[in-house]
Amino acid sequence: MDRLLVLLGSVLAAFAVVTGVLGTAGRADGGAGPRPPAGPAPVAPPVSAEKGALAWEVLTGYEYKPGLENLPDTVKALEGTTVVVRGFLLPIVEFDDIREFCLVPNHMSCCFGMPAGIESQVHVKVKASERGLPNTNEPIEVRGVFHAVETKQQGILLSIFLVDDATARVVGY
Repeated sequence: MDRLLVLLGSVLAAFAVVTGVLGTAGRADGGAGPRPPAGPAPVAPPVSAEKGALAWEVLTGYEYKPGLENLPDTVKALEGTTVVVRGFLLPIVEFDDIREFCLVPNHMSCCFGMPAGIESQVHVKVKASERGLPNTNEPIEVRGVFHAVETKQQGILLSIFLVDDATARVVGY
């Protein structure tokens, strides 16, 4: 549970840093609007085309409502099935032999960009018999059992998607 609180704190800290750092000084428009991104964010390679593969669009197409209200049938159908999804590692507590982490769709959802929305994060728990991951900024692939479940601690929503009993590997670019 402490790990989930650390994750929440990390996400909130990243949001505070991003909103405080993106200043408007010296802009041609006088700082009237948001700063355009420096370039496109790296996006994870396409998921494998095997049965059970999960595209990020399936998850991010859902706008979270408390109680998972209006959860699309496409997401409901994944409950308890083995899925494969690619993305980027966002450590929660461990920074070597990482066995529990958030998977996000791109680097801009990580420590140096805008925090991902709750629909753009998948809480991953690697099975006990598997080795954990090194801390990496390269794309990774996760294979495990999918659950759409609200995880809360002390009334704070920490995640809505979980892949447990997982294996994970660095796939690189």
